[in-house]
Amino acid sequence: MELGSKHLDLFKGKDAASPLVLANGQGGSAAGIFSDVYSRVDADFHLAVVSNLDWNRELTPWPAAGLGRGLSPMKGEGRTYLRFLENEVLPRAEREMGIRPSVYYLAGYSLAGLFALYAALEENLFAKAASVSGSLWYPGFLDWVQAAPRPSSLSYVYLSYGKKEPESRNPILQTVGRRTEDIASALRDKGIAVDLELNPGNHFEDAELRLVKGIARLLS
Repeated sequence: MELGSKHLDLFKGKDAASPLVLANGQGGSAAGIFSDVYSRVDADFHLAVVSNLDWNRELTPWPAAGLGRGLSPMKGEGRTYLRFLENEVLPRAEREMGIRPSVYYLAGYSLAGLFALYAALEENLFAKAASVSGSLWYPGFLDWVQAAPRPSSLSYVYLSYGKKEPESRNPILQTVGRRTEDIASALRDKGIAVDLELNPGNHFEDAELRLVKGIARLLS
């Protein structure tokens, strides 16, 4: 279904009160993600997947330079996109599926993983978040996480990255492992439960499988 410029894929569980998992950017494989997660967990859930995103604009928390010469800068409109999710996407998903979720979970891969953690700390809305191979190298993000107050809603965060991701030729991307580890420590210092998983391969390997694993961990 279309919602403004966005595409929304919805998958309904059995119980109207089950958690609603919101994921960004994986629309082409949304049905596969839903079925794969269902096969891994002994828990009911609903899934809403938003796609057709402007990743560098909508999934970044503040403006930053591009990762290299000639690459698009990060526009930093994550807060505006978060309001769109809260005010448009979640109410529409609930109406269309006829559900009343007890909690919301948020998940994403790469820049969508960065956004998942940003949104979970920025707004008192999500009970759990999965930042899967999240772009936690983002300039200033570690400092922001360390300073951010803990939302009362947020109890658990799943983090992951590929073991070869720090081997990138880009010096900024090389920091992703260290930044992810430091962010995990900062979240634990706030009293948030954190799981950090290292996956085989680089940033682009097994993206859908990693996201499925992250969502499954939210539901376990």
